[in-house]
Amino acid sequence: MLKKIKEYKEWLVIAVGIISIIWSASLRYHGFLDKYDELVNTIKTTQQMALKSVIWSEEIPIGERASACDVYLNAGYNSLTKQQCDLILKKGANQGIFSYVEKGSEIYEYSSYINDDYIRNHLIKLFTY
Repeated sequence: MLKKIKEYKEWLVIAVGIISIIWSASLRYHGFLDKYDELVNTIKTTQQMALKSVIWSEEIPIGERASACDVYLNAGYNSLTKQQCDLILKKGANQGIFSYVEKGSEIYEYSSYINDDYIRNHLIKLFTY
């Protein structure tokens, strides 16, 4: 009987050791994931601020600003900067940077600067309402 208790005690020590190793590894992994999430959030914030700087800067060419608007809006950011993007697209159209051909009730856009479907569709929406 004493021999069996000793054997169970050994197995219990081994089980506790394995559980401790797994617990320790999971805590380290969790810490790594927390740092990774923090890094991703910092990168997203930096990207958003960089795009806003390009969009709001009057010194940057309108084609570059429209391209930054495309990235900004596709990333799901939404603020007063979205309204600025609408103004940039209208300003570019009025200056002839974006060319339009009207066919029926729709406006078709083509541009030498931007060949992105999102901006094309956004411009069509802006000028058909």
